[in-house]
Amino acid sequence: MAQFAQVSRNSSSPYVKIAAMHAVLRAWGGEFTNINEGQFGDRREKFETASRGGGISFNYAAAVPQIGLTSLPGKAWFIGHLNGPLSSTTAYDPKKYRPGRLYFVVWLPNPFDPIPGDVLRGLNGACPQVPPEELANFFSGKPQAEGD
Repeated sequence: MAQFAQVSRNSSSPYVKIAAMHAVLRAWGGEFTNINEGQFGDRREKFETASRGGGISFNYAAAVPQIGLTSLPGKAWFIGHLNGPLSSTTAYDPKKYRPGRLYFVVWLPNPFDPIPGDVLRGLNGACPQVPPEELANFFSGKPQAEGD
């Protein structure tokens, strides 16, 4: 993920972070599939919900041999998760949670903990959705003004 850090360093913009994440995961052979574990629907609604607390997960699928593990069949699940604001329902440690942080998780296929099928289906080849302009600050890590 050094490529991501290099491209997105010194930027709080969720647009820069999402574009950098997409570029890196595409370079690794990932195909964007959907956001928030297969939930389809209105982009604004998803970002509005996350702007009240939580975040957005961007799901990508890549054939495992494509990422260098030739002996393992199936698809890997790459997740880029962009934190929104912390809320009382956010299931993270409030001392460690940082709004605006984008982090990555890789889930390899295995028979004991299978990858949910809906995260690998969807918008293959599309670009990830981004927050509407009026919600961008919720995903930037900038302090929110009272009433936001």
